[in-house]
Amino acid sequence: MISGIADSVKAQGTCGIQYKVGSRGTSYPGATVTIVNNFTNSGSLAMQVTSITVTIDFGTFSAPSSSLPLSVPVGSATQELDFNVQVPSTASVGSHSVSATANFQCNESGSWVTPSFSPLVLTTTFNVGQNPGTSTLIGAVIIGVIIALAVAVTVLVIRLRKKKQAAPMPPPAYMPPPPPPPGQTPPTQ
Repeated sequence: MISGIADSVKAQGTCGIQYKVGSRGTSYPGATVTIVNNFTNSGSLAMQVTSITVTIDFGTFSAPSSSLPLSVPVGSATQELDFNVQVPSTASVGSHSVSATANFQCNESGSWVTPSFSPLVLTTTFNVGQNPGTSTLIGAVIIGVIIALAVAVTVLVIRLRKKKQAAPMPPPAYMPPPPPPPGQTPPTQ
């Protein structure tokens, strides 16, 4: 996730804009996440955003040209422009550096003029978590291994018990009859 709400840039004067960036969706290798760009006109001139570029250490992503320019009128509510980013399946889990750049113009006397403080650039981080499917898969594998071990131990115990019960008793070793007590003659056969 991008946690850029606290990281905003605000230009001052008659042409002023506040830019905040964030993200929606669960971020993990292979996921698609929505980059959320919010603009508030803090000046007294009409404004328009002409380009947005978000650079993460694994790629550069731009707002679609079909969504631009984004009008940011005076005194209006925050204007939002969202676009999707594909997190590469090779992206490492953890924090990634982000630079978000927004180019904009002010309407001065009916003409769109790029002020000296355009573009606005803010830096923040993008956190990539572990794939929830991988976590579930790892959990399922661990449970499967535990069940397989329990079954194997049970089968082994049952076999050992059956082997003990089924083993015939060995015949007693031959023992000659005891000698007759003194004074008796042994029986004849």
